[in-house]
Amino acid sequence: MSDRKRAALFVSIVATCLLLIGGIGVASAVTVTGVTGSISCGSVWSRNDSQARRDGDTHDLTNIRLGVPLSALSDSSLANAQACADGISGRRSWSLTLVGLGLVGLLGAAIFRRPPQDGSADERAAPA
Repeated sequence: MSDRKRAALFVSIVATCLLLIGGIGVASAVTVTGVTGSISCGSVWSRNDSQARRDGDTHDLTNIRLGVPLSALSDSSLANAQACADGISGRRSWSLTLVGLGLVGLLGAAIFRRPPQDGSADERAAPA
């Protein structure tokens, strides 16, 4: 195996790993710690902050029932929704970057693996 093909194989293995790790990051659920505890926010492709808003509203209603003055309440549902948005944004930044690098690496390895078109460095043996 030539050095050119060996390098292309190495790049394609690394690119496949990057693509796989990024794909897992895109597909897996994002969970953050908000004002009311651990919150499930959906994934990179399908954001779902309904649990964050529901838990925040429940937290605010509980505080109102306990006699906490309205002026002292923070808007927990908005704080939880912001925590979800931050978590998804962070996940999106690294996972989509890895997917992009993996795709570029695989494309580059596929192009680099092809033999030159001019025939000067052709590795194929001439028919005898």
